[in-house]
Amino acid sequence: MRIDNSTARGEQGFFNITSLINGYNMLYPARPHDVAEAMMPNLDAWYEHEARQLRLDEAFARRLEFETPWGLGIAMESEMGGQ
Repeated sequence: MRIDNSTARGEQGFFNITSLINGYNMLYPARPHDVAEAMMPNLDAWYEHEARQLRLDEAFARRLEFETPWGLGIAMESEMGGQ
């Protein structure tokens, strides 16, 4: 069985947050408090990632578009800086 998701075949499924929770539940079957404690940093990181994505989506909606010799160009600015 392969466990490297970069080379795993599709029928093995994809590792995700639910897989991580299930794994912790297997490690600590009678200790849900330990599962929750172990998951908190993961959930905090996921929340920050999603919040950043929302900020980027909002910045993209305010983008400036302009023509360049190579085609369409865009510029965006957000609290995270400009690009």
